[in-house]
Amino acid sequence: FLKDPIVAIHCKAGKGRTGLIIVCYLLYTELFDNVEDAMRHYDETRTQNNKALTIPSKLGSVTISSTFLILSAQMQIATSRRIT
Repeated sequence: FLKDPIVAIHCKAGKGRTGLIIVCYLLYTELFDNVEDAMRHYDETRTQNNKALTIPSKLGSVTISSTFLILSAQMQIATSRRIT
C-alpha cells in the first residue's frame, strides 16, 4: 500500500480536520476511486472500532471535496483535449 513518497501525520484523535485531510489525500492521489472506500480504509486503519471520521460536518466536507476533485479532473481532461 505505501508508495513513495510516504507521508506521516500526527494528531491527537484524527476524527475531524486531520481525518478530512487524509481522506481527501487518499482520493486526490487516486489510491481510492470513491469516498466510501477511502473513508472505510481510513476508519479501519485508524481505529479499532472503525469509527475514525465521525464529525458530521467533516463527513459532508469529504463529499464536497471529492466532488471538487472529480470536477477538477474532468476540466483538466477537457482542457487537454482542446484543439489549439
